[in-house]
Amino acid sequence: MRTRRRRCEVEQDIRLTMPWEGVYAEEMSSEDRDLFQRRRTAIYLYLDGEPLIRIWETTQISNSELHRLTRRCTELADDGVVWGERALIPHYRINAYTRVVPIGRQLPEQKSGYSGALGQLLKKYPTLHDSLLAKTLKLGKNKHLEEFRPKPQALQKLFIEELKALNHPPTEWPFNTKYRGSRSITSFMQKQLHHHFDKNVLIYHEAGAKAHLSLGSGKEALIRNIEVYDAWEIDSHKIDADFTIGVPNADGLLTYINLKRLNLLALVDRASTAVIWFLVVYSSEVSASDVVRLISESLRAQLPVPESNLLGMHIKGDAGFPSERVPELRHALPTVLMPDNALSNLAASVSQELRQKLGFFLNYGPPGHFECRPNVEHTFKNIAESIFQRLPNTTGASPFSGKAANGAAIARTYKMEANIVEELAYHHFAQHNALESEGIGFLTPLEFIRQKMSAHNQHVIPRRLLESQVSAVAHYRTTVKVKVKCYLNKGIRPFINLDRVRYSNDILRKSPWLANTEINIELDEQDMRAVRAYFPDGSPIGVLLAAGKWSTTKHSRKTRKAINQLKAKRALTISELDDPVEHYLQHLRNQVLDPNSGPRKSPPQGNTRSVATELNRLSAEIATERPDLVGTFLEKVKTEKTELPSTKQPVADEPKYSLSTNTIIKSVMPSKIPDLKGLMKDF
Repeated sequence: MRTRRRRCEVEQDIRLTMPWEGVYAEEMSSEDRDLFQRRRTAIYLYLDGEPLIRIWETTQISNSELHRLTRRCTELADDGVVWGERALIPHYRINAYTRVVPIGRQLPEQKSGYSGALGQLLKKYPTLHDSLLAKTLKLGKNKHLEEFRPKPQALQKLFIEELKALNHPPTEWPFNTKYRGSRSITSFMQKQLHHHFDKNVLIYHEAGAKAHLSLGSGKEALIRNIEVYDAWEIDSHKIDADFTIGVPNADGLLTYINLKRLNLLALVDRASTAVIWFLVVYSSEVSASDVVRLISESLRAQLPVPESNLLGMHIKGDAGFPSERVPELRHALPTVLMPDNALSNLAASVSQELRQKLGFFLNYGPPGHFECRPNVEHTFKNIAESIFQRLPNTTGASPFSGKAANGAAIARTYKMEANIVEELAYHHFAQHNALESEGIGFLTPLEFIRQKMSAHNQHVIPRRLLESQVSAVAHYRTTVKVKVKCYLNKGIRPFINLDRVRYSNDILRKSPWLANTEINIELDEQDMRAVRAYFPDGSPIGVLLAAGKWSTTKHSRKTRKAINQLKAKRALTISELDDPVEHYLQHLRNQVLDPNSGPRKSPPQGNTRSVATELNRLSAEIATERPDLVGTFLEKVKTEKTELPSTKQPVADEPKYSLSTNTIIKSVMPSKIPDLKGLMKDF
């Protein structure tokens, strides 16, 4: 039996739930707003101890209605808070509709009279609700074996099967209807997905939406990088376009090779959004040596700016890079490096050797979550939209969006050289550091850095390289341990073996006692012709030269491994007196001229697009010291008058040019441009 509560107890219970969140009543109709205000006044008069008769005279709210309103206001809502003033809004439902009357016998085509039928059925069979919810939100133990994205039809099928298993009468809803409850099931599914936002995104949406789930939650990050050089973000961006690479040949002319993809690496300061430095990689993929090279170049006193100035552009005003404009940041190091989970960043040369030398922390972040590096991602988005997707040789933002018509033919006709990418990237990033940004209070990244450095009596002291380390780190050399080999019974003097090539010098050849002993060597992965070796006690052995013709032509470790891979597959035969790089160039030339020729087991470079990329990377690597070697083989490609099959597109009335030092080559670029925007205005 329900006992009558004393008024003081009711008032005390109401006060314990206060204060209530206010309601905005201005958008209500005049009748609803008047009723809401009278209800609200009645509640507060009741709490002030006014007699019930006085409350009635003032608000026209009866005693029974007042008690009903107080119960509604003090009930707990789904959000964990009492309903409060929300329960006083006219026609505001605080409980879901619950059907009480059983569904009578009706015709299959009849559409009315089924309100609350599904809710009544789920209340009758509690396990049915759990099964439908588990199917909708993929809550089973073997989630990877369930349907990828469940559809309402699959949910309805499960619904019908469960009802049959529960021996639900075939004469009752939903078996006695035409669509067997499909609309109710669809509505139930949509409602559950709306109530479970995170699950909805994870199941039914793409990677970009899933990555953003961790954002906008209202929770502040535990680790905040608010000081200059607290953290550097690093990432790579693929540039897909039809480029024509001009390589100097033996006659002082340019030989042109087509290229489909470049990579752009960039370092961005997390606090100021300033671009620290960048690197153009003439390859379809980025390697660990490229990452090491980027960080090493950023620590040099003089940044390696592009040597050519084909566009006639000049740095003006405050544009530039932090180490150039702020002397205190020269040779400065970050506290945290934030790369993604690419294999090039997970390699030991980055995750162990470089980290130990420079003393920074590594924060890779969860795989697939690009939002962990928002600044560098936004920087790449800007340079893609501002430059590369506006060029007439662009391949667009996707296979179905923004591809320029006859981009390869335009690149061949107007000779859009790949080193223009370095100039465009250099000037774009330099100007980026001098542009105001809303995210840092409408300051430029360089102004932000200067103010941070000078604030609070210059309390920011960046961590810098020691003077004794500058040369070794800025021109980074990897240290590895190798074992000395010596075969006295065969008369073979001591040597070391690195990437299937022998190294030695006069001192090592006279040290047979080092046989089977590990020694330390320092190597520059951009030039593998020689390495520096040390005895186990640390004393220097000197410079070891590569055996045979491996010491003739400058080549990187990437080139060495590519040649070794072809040799292992018997696609390339090199004798001891041959120059391996020369034979590798010959092999690439053959692939360009006749991709179908060669052994049955075609090497990875057999693909025309990758051949052009590899040929360009190799030419850029050796062109400085061996222009004769580059020109000899690339000139043969030219004289054969054979174009790459993947890029050959006939163009009507396409002009022809004979390459000579006096030939004026048409260009889509203006000859003199004051700034980057002026450069792009004609496209």
